[in-house]
Amino acid sequence: GAGAARVGLPEHQVQPHVHGRTLHVRHAARVEQGTDVLDAQGAGHTAVRGSALRSAGYVAGVSLSLLSVPLLIRHLGNAEWGVYVTITALVAIVTGVSDLGLTLVGVREWAATSNARRRRDLMADLLGARLTLACGGAVAAIGFAFAAGYSSHQLQGTALAAIAVVAIGCQQALTVPLAGRLRQGWIAGADLLRQAVQVACIVALIAAGAGLVPLLGALIPAALAALVVT
Repeated sequence: GAGAARVGLPEHQVQPHVHGRTLHVRHAARVEQGTDVLDAQGAGHTAVRGSALRSAGYVAGVSLSLLSVPLLIRHLGNAEWGVYVTITALVAIVTGVSDLGLTLVGVREWAATSNARRRRDLMADLLGARLTLACGGAVAAIGFAFAAGYSSHQLQGTALAAIAVVAIGCQQALTVPLAGRLRQGWIAGADLLRQAVQVACIVALIAAGAGLVPLLGALIPAALAALVVT
């Protein structure tokens, strides 16, 4: 009103412009708040930095695992160590096969929409699919061990490792929103935590004189720790 008086214009001729500017500012704020992280400025830099973190986390995790290898060989002996490697390799194969590219598809579909309901539905479908495939893979791993003539305690160890497969499948499914938001550091941290917990459990079990079955069971708390963090 004062501005209108100074320039000699009626107040009602200036007010619409002020209102229009206010509405424009509010609309711009809403657009800015709704902007997806993938469309934000600097998304490429964030993606590159996240890839570097994932690579560094992988190297650190492998290094931690290598620390436990001499302890396991010395503790289990050549025969039991061979069984341990076979079962853990079987678990790794089942974990990879049970993914079937679902994580990559999930990240793509999650990033393609900003609708919260669609994202919730996507995550529910993805988690259900991963649970189904992981459980099927776990049963297949136990069936393979039985068909291969594993002893009773080796079958028990395979069953424990198969439980870890299910937990890992759930954890990998839940990383989709993190990957969609380019939070690769959280994913790398969860993977590194899983390796660290597993190595810590192995060292503690070896100190306690545990056998093959408990050592394979160390996969479970490691997978659960990563699941909780994710």
